Amino acid sequence: MRWLVLIALAVCSGCLIVPREKVTDTVVSRGVADVASALGPVVLYASADERRVTVRVLQTRTCTHEEYVVVDRKTTVGADVEVVRGGGNPLGLLFVGMVATPVTGIITGIVVAASHDSTSRERQATSVVKRPCPLPIAHSTVELDLPSGTTLHAETDDLGHAFLDIPDSEPAGLITARAPVARPRTFRYSVTLATAAAP
Repeated sequence: MRWLVLIALAVCSGCLIVPREKVTDTVVSRGVADVASALGPVVLYASADERRVTVRVLQTRTCTHEEYVVVDRKTTVGADVEVVRGGGNPLGLLFVGMVATPVTGIITGIVVAASHDSTSRERQATSVVKRPCPLPIAHSTVELDLPSGTTLHAETDDLGHAFLDIPDSEPAGLITARAPVARPRTFRYSVTLATAAAP
């Protein structure tokens, strides 16, 4: 058998064993996942509607909605035999007719030995949507500094809201809303609408 190997090398001295890879994906299941990011800074929002001020305290975060598929990925690694032009041993080619079958068997053995399959399971996202989803801060202390120097106090409800009523005697000017950790918010308050609506 040794001489067949030598002949195979002679005959196929112009051959290359070329690696070949084929990947096939098969969908196993589909699903969705909703994930919230780590909590960010606390923010405060404030607005006035006539003499009522609404303050909301929220902790920022981002929610991700993902649609995905689970696939079985099969990878087949094999080899192809290619003849390089201009290659080959002329003397060896004289024996092709004599040893074609044995040589073909040897080369086939090399190709088969180089071939193997592997399968892995992977999760692949098909759609990803990110959106803000702030978390309300309940039972947070809220302070409202009025233009006159008076400070009003309130506490947020389960939705992070606090409602404070400005006294009728309060003049127009800047109002500052405060809450623990959050950055204060300052806005201009006008009593024009409230005065016009007064009896």
